[in-house]
Amino acid sequence: MLTDEPLHQPPLDLADALSRHGIAPADFSVPAIGETLWLDAGAGGERGDGSN
Repeated sequence: MLTDEPLHQPPLDLADALSRHGIAPADFSVPAIGETLWLDAGAGGERGDGSN
């Protein structure tokens, strides 16, 4: 076992944190268990100063 918190606790904690920080749930995504996300550096990841 990795943790002793209830299985449903992390999503509840995330919902609370999003609410406290004024972030809409639709603006924050969480990958599914085992899901892989591929990030494109060209989609806003480049700073334009040659440092990345």
